[in-house]
Amino acid sequence: MIESVSEYLVGVHDVAVGRRTVQGLLAETDNWRDWPRTIKGREYATGLPKAVEVSLDEMAAVLREIYGDILRACDRALSEAGCDTSQEMDIILAGGASETGGLHDALSSHFGKPVVFPPEPGNLSARGLAGCSAEECFSTPYDKDASPYLQSEL
Repeated sequence: MIESVSEYLVGVHDVAVGRRTVQGLLAETDNWRDWPRTIKGREYATGLPKAVEVSLDEMAAVLREIYGDILRACDRALSEAGCDTSQEMDIILAGGASETGGLHDALSSHFGKPVVFPPEPGNLSARGLAGCSAEECFSTPYDKDASPYLQSEL
């Protein structure tokens, strides 16, 4: 995900940014009132300092493409595992990417299931969560107000 956003920034804005900058940008996509954002990095060709303004619409478009890839990968994995998504199941997010705005909504909408998450999903791994159900691990489903920009069909 970070690489895709970095490639977008270089390709469209000719600015190279660090991993932390992209992580911060992704974490802020839920806070849609604070956009557009000014991103500081280096001009890709020269290495000179450069600042560009990135709109939430731009980020939403990039994220929709990334989320589409994630949803297709989830569909493939569940199909190969023989899982029937019409059955009751929990969607539990773990890892740093799970804190990205809109991913919860994309998964919930795609599978028609609620998404649950730990308070600090970046500190957990999917492997560590494999042995527990949502009820055992977490008490509340994801309930943040998502950005209206990220609620379009994938």
